[in-house]
Amino acid sequence: AKYYKCCIVGGTFHLELLILAQFIISGVTTSFAIYSCFPIATVIFVSNCIICFMLYIKTGHTDPGILPTANSDNQQLLSHEMQISQYFNFYNQCSTCLIYKPPGCSHCDCGHCVVYNDHHCPWMGNCVGIRNYLFYFVSILTTVCYCFQLVILNCLGIWKIFTTEWTNIFYKEKICPTVFLGLYILIGGFFATFTTYLLAKHIYLVNKNKTTRGDIWNKNNINDKLEDTQMVDIYQIQDQQIQNEVLKKIIQKKMHCGLKRLLWGWKMPILRDKNADEAVEIAWAWTVAFYK
Repeated sequence: AKYYKCCIVGGTFHLELLILAQFIISGVTTSFAIYSCFPIATVIFVSNCIICFMLYIKTGHTDPGILPTANSDNQQLLSHEMQISQYFNFYNQCSTCLIYKPPGCSHCDCGHCVVYNDHHCPWMGNCVGIRNYLFYFVSILTTVCYCFQLVILNCLGIWKIFTTEWTNIFYKEKICPTVFLGLYILIGGFFATFTTYLLAKHIYLVNKNKTTRGDIWNKNNINDKLEDTQMVDIYQIQDQQIQNEVLKKIIQKKMHCGLKRLLWGWKMPILRDKNADEAVEIAWAWTVAFYK
């Protein structure tokens, strides 16, 4: 739990400096080597570096949707939360925070329950939840673009070094830029593979309206429960064509729910400063709203 003590306020300062240094070193090294050959591409590459780092900071310093803890002595609040859970026929009380969590909400090792807790990202020092999932998703997307730009531009740079007369003002000899560019081709290729897989995984999760934690532990949410109750009626339909059409609509609805959560979840109010009763009620309202 000590490792995650910075969850609410974002990543640690030394980690942010490390990420910033990586962007500066790779950006400056690549830019100096290829600017004379590809000036426009270099400007786009540097701009993408800046956007990547800004999204990294934004994700790490945005409240992910932390719920306040309930007081065990206040039975009135706990009973009200139980009534909400009874209404939706979903009981999931956190033994630490003593609140009745809505579906998708889970307790993190940092000591807080987070609405639609996807996972705790150690690179950002923060949970990824309903309020910062969009920034996290776009951050992955821009990082994928950055990694592929790094590989492509460095490959073009090496090709340019050995096919044209080398007149770069920053590197007089060919060997020095070749070593730097080759190194970043390997690094960029590795991270391009990893981030592309990560992006594809989260596209799948949005399509299925699931979180990373829910997918790993195979936990059901409200969407799954509604789907299970609908399946009973669907398979009683004799006409196979009608049955397939209904199943198709259910799958489309699940995908639309995931997109709504991705695009609009960041607008949910900050809950950690509210009392537990009000916070849980708002969390339930936002959770259910994405299934309509």
